Amino acid sequence: MNADRTAASAQRMLWIVVGGFCLLSAVLVPLTLPLGWDEIVYAGRFGSYGPATPFSAPRTRGVPMLLAPIASWSDSTALLRVWLFLLAGGALWLGFRPWLRILYRPAAVWVASGRTTPTFRCSRSARGSTCGSRTASAPTATTLSTWSHERHHRPLRKRAR
Repeated sequence: MNADRTAASAQRMLWIVVGGFCLLSAVLVPLTLPLGWDEIVYAGRFGSYGPATPFSAPRTRGVPMLLAPIASWSDSTALLRVWLFLLAGGALWLGFRPWLRILYRPAAVWVASGRTTPTFRCSRSARGSTCGSRTASAPTATTLSTWSHERHHRPLRKRAR
């Protein structure tokens, strides 16, 4: 029961963030703001948003397809911007939705830090203590602070020769 409540709370928070993102986008980018050159090039594929513009090779082909549902039947810049706000909010929701499964599990800390195994190891043996990176990635602040704490609070005893 508690897991269901936690999952519902996380889902609700995600919807709040997505709604806030869409609202903030609408406030910061006014709906009546004229289209820029790149926007005219992309929207001009399907509507009459400006003069005929060349669609050169380095331009992406997917953006006009995102604009097509609105640009093909309406010339409204405000409607086009609202459509793009909704698409961006939907992409934000889809991007963070998978994270809700692991949000309150112990593995979430490791996944959020970008790794699943420690990259900085210290070992003690009869020959002394050795510390070093075992992989190509740099040690994280957590592993360094743990190593530093152990190093300063537990003095290493060297073997007499």
